[in-house]
Amino acid sequence: MTTRPAVRTRAAARAAAGALGLALVLTACGSDAETPAASGTDTSESPSATSEETPADTASETPDETPAAEPSEDPGTVVDVSIEGGEVTPKGERVRAAVGEPITFRITSDQPGEMHVHSTPESEFDFPAGTTERTITVETPGLVEVELHDPDVTLVQLEVR
Repeated sequence: MTTRPAVRTRAAARAAAGALGLALVLTACGSDAETPAASGTDTSESPSATSEETPADTASETPDETPAAEPSEDPGTVVDVSIEGGEVTPKGERVRAAVGEPITFRITSDQPGEMHVHSTPESEFDFPAGTTERTITVETPGLVEVELHDPDVTLVQLEVR
């Protein structure tokens, strides 16, 4: 029969995908880095993240471009961050996000700063005073703390599923 090789191929592909997923989960749990647990929540898994800088106030180089005419990409999860006169919002909110989908931080700040994303590997990025957008992608499910160190504030806990 001609259907048996196709069934075997699909089964092999599923098995390979499952093994790859298991390997990713196991390697994510093997970190030696310690992250303090917040509110008694187990943070032994350290999801991985990648980041991308997108200044919100950057002007187009060619005036003939019409960004509205192009199809817009799904921004994924958007977290608005405000830092003004030492007051920071949000403060420790839990935000749901999807594995592999973009998470955009819209930062409006009266001072330059540095944001830390506690994933594996940990990442950090600077932002200037003014309005800036930073986009990260978390590839491993888990709880990811995002914080500032000046002032020392946990912005959000990303619940990545």
